[in-house]
Amino acid sequence: MAVALLIAILGMWIIRGRHRWAWPGLAAASFMWFVATFGAYLWNASREFRGSGIPPTLAADAAEGSPAASALFWASVGSLVGVVATGWLLSLRRMPTDPAEQAQVDDASDRSAVAIMRPQWLTATSAALFVAWVLGQGPSLWSRDTYLHADGVSILLTATATPAPLVGATALAASLVVRTSRSTLAWAGGLGAAWWICTLAVGTRLAVAFPLAVVVALVVRLVRTRPRRWHLVAHLAGVYFVVYLVIVSFGITLVARGNPHGILRLPELFAWDGHPGPFHVVSWVPIVLRMISSVTSGYVITQHSVLHPAPAEVLWLNANPLPQSIAGIDAYSYERMMPYHWVPLSMAGEWYGVYGAVGQVALFAAVAIVGSLSVDYFWSRKHTFLVALALVVTVFTVAISIQYPSRWFWRLLSISVALPWAYAVCAWGWSLIRSPRVRPRHRHRLSDAGVTRAQR
Repeated sequence: MAVALLIAILGMWIIRGRHRWAWPGLAAASFMWFVATFGAYLWNASREFRGSGIPPTLAADAAEGSPAASALFWASVGSLVGVVATGWLLSLRRMPTDPAEQAQVDDASDRSAVAIMRPQWLTATSAALFVAWVLGQGPSLWSRDTYLHADGVSILLTATATPAPLVGATALAASLVVRTSRSTLAWAGGLGAAWWICTLAVGTRLAVAFPLAVVVALVVRLVRTRPRRWHLVAHLAGVYFVVYLVIVSFGITLVARGNPHGILRLPELFAWDGHPGPFHVVSWVPIVLRMISSVTSGYVITQHSVLHPAPAEVLWLNANPLPQSIAGIDAYSYERMMPYHWVPLSMAGEWYGVYGAVGQVALFAAVAIVGSLSVDYFWSRKHTFLVALALVVTVFTVAISIQYPSRWFWRLLSISVALPWAYAVCAWGWSLIRSPRVRPRHRHRLSDAGVTRAQR
């Protein structure tokens, strides 16, 4: 109850004061608190629907002081500590008090803005990442018999497996929200459809992110435009249809994991008899329960990870951002939920099992601080897409920590750390390229300065 009260107080403080930088930490804390409070009950109620790779015979310990609940509660507290620490750090920052100085800061920020923030460049960036992701998957993207069997460029597969779909989904939502031309909107929609089809073909749950991004974009446009009558009905019908696609997408990923799949076999996956009907809402319940069991299985994984963590040196070695072959490390052998060797341990449980409450608070506070500072940095430069991307990466980093091992966690955290630095380097390079063609905004005539024609 104390954690829930702190989350509610911080939420009201953020809404009232418009402290947008605090959203990553607050969202992460809310997620961890929800799983810690309700994860055991939801797993025990939905485990028979087999939404995850964990056997349904494993029951979650619903006691308040269980290992999983303690690990997740302290992770939630750590995220809240990160929000408070970020507020303190930002209060130490020197703010320009002179309006002219503030205008110079804003003008420099606008002039150094990277062109990638425009909708057409967002689509181009998503397209480039899509090509890299496809090359990483290899020819087996068309047809494969085994889940996770990729035969493409291994380094591209490692680099783009998770970040590229996240960027693609965020770019899709941003392109649909901002005002742009119909051609750009059509390209963004077509690329989003390609992302959705290919991620469905490989059976990754990230395929759900693309229709979910459309849902978010439709809701944002609905709130902004406030349509009336038939326009409102059309918006609500679109939201209903895309929510149905979210549910169907998740069902297809589960079917694909246990059957031959790929782009050429997608018609077979869509023709599966177990899909719910679009107008029969009751038939959605089994798939929804499978989605719930898929998420809350992290509670059971965290419970096992706390009791049987990997050695501390393994957790630190996996923080190396270089590929395993270059770094010379074994990323996964020590982090398996035995005897179910196909299930990895969770970083949230392992870290708590090794370092206890203090280490858990410090780790998730650091994640929240990195995400909050990134959001504040990008918001000050008026880059809504990067604000959304920093928020998504931070929350996703915390979310996967209850189901995936240290290698995945550190990789996403390194992306969150590198994001503002990469932007700063790109902005600096772009300003060097564009500087000869940049003209000052305010032209002052020499006559205004008291310079006569003869003196010129």
